[in-house]
Amino acid sequence: MFEGSTGAVDLGQIVLSTELLALLPRQLRFEQTRRMLTVPAVAEGNHSRWQITALLPYDEAFALLEPEIAQPDADDRALAYQAVVASAGHSRQPAAVLAAVARIPTYRRKRSS
Repeated sequence: MFEGSTGAVDLGQIVLSTELLALLPRQLRFEQTRRMLTVPAVAEGNHSRWQITALLPYDEAFALLEPEIAQPDADDRALAYQAVVASAGHSRQPAAVLAAVARIPTYRRKRSS
């Protein structure tokens, strides 16, 4: 349905909502998410980039988000970690959710050091 309705549209610089991305079949969601991460409007903004990154496969998203958890601003760290947890949830894989939750004490210790 998505491809049929966007077939004549150049999606090159279009930013889709995270709500729409979440509804797409997995592989299409991953393709569109990767594409959007190259769009300047997403690539240049931390918060929007983190939200979009959360829609990638968990391991790929975590690799991109883990360095962001070291942000100096506490609110930014919290948003980056929320994206990690969201990615685990989007994966619908219990192991990914457990891995994300298991890292919480590690990030708390880093934050308080």
